Amino acid sequence: MEKLNLDIKKGLYEIEVNDKGEKIVFDTEDIELPFKFNDAYLRVEQLTKDLTRKEALIEKQKEFSHGLVSNKDEKRRQLYKEFYKQMREAMDEFLGAGGVQKIFGDRNYPDMYNDLFDALKPHLEKIGISSKKSIERIEQKYSESDEDVLE
Repeated sequence: MEKLNLDIKKGLYEIEVNDKGEKIVFDTEDIELPFKFNDAYLRVEQLTKDLTRKEALIEKQKEFSHGLVSNKDEKRRQLYKEFYKQMREAMDEFLGAGGVQKIFGDRNYPDMYNDLFDALKPHLEKIGISSKKSIERIEQKYSESDEDVLE
């Protein structure tokens, strides 16, 4: 019996993200990768704007006691809980399922997205995350002549 000999790990870029040895992996050959990054960025940006707007609405509400905290405190708690849930989902679209959990564990804080991408920046530059570079890579890989295939 013959075996199929394929190097399916070609083009994978691994980053160890915690003391447990867990990794996130980027497929540098995936033409969707820069778009996943852009989608995550835009989604988190929108979530942050929505958070600010919703916080302002909470501030305008009448405040009353809700146990040891106020009703506003409880609403802020729920708002942030949903914000972090959605932000993690958006970030995992780029990092891969469970990526945020591997990096941050159960910890959430407002600037975690910015901190993450600041830390990832040298890696993203190394693997060439930009739509222009992706288009160039596709053109090089799939063009049959020297003419521009994609415009």
